[in-house]
Amino acid sequence: QIAKEYNVSRSPVRDAFKLLKQDQLIHLERMGAEVLPFEDKEKKELYDLRIMLESFAFSRIKNLNHEQIVKEMRKQLEMMKVAVQFEDAEAFTEHDMKFHELTIMASKHQYLKTFWNNLRPVMESLILLS
Repeated sequence: QIAKEYNVSRSPVRDAFKLLKQDQLIHLERMGAEVLPFEDKEKKELYDLRIMLESFAFSRIKNLNHEQIVKEMRKQLEMMKVAVQFEDAEAFTEHDMKFHELTIMASKHQYLKTFWNNLRPVMESLILLS
């Protein structure tokens, strides 16, 4: 039904459902999917995970020159303030993600970046919904 509704083949729909299942957002059933609850407990766990990742990233960059990172973080904060003034949730989310991503990328830790990239879509969705 979804493939027909969006005029795409079934294969990308199956792939998308597998990704949603992997992110624990749905439970696949024989003839469809059930959306799993995403309540305060799940939100808190996700934010806890982001804090752990960022704490690790901070520990990796403490010996670097922070001037450029701080400058870019301030820029993202200002952009977030503008987004709030204009009630632009998408722009806020974009700049919030960039803000948090700065330390992850500055860590130059390959697997941390990979893990972050896998977590990013779920984090973005959570911020948009919040």
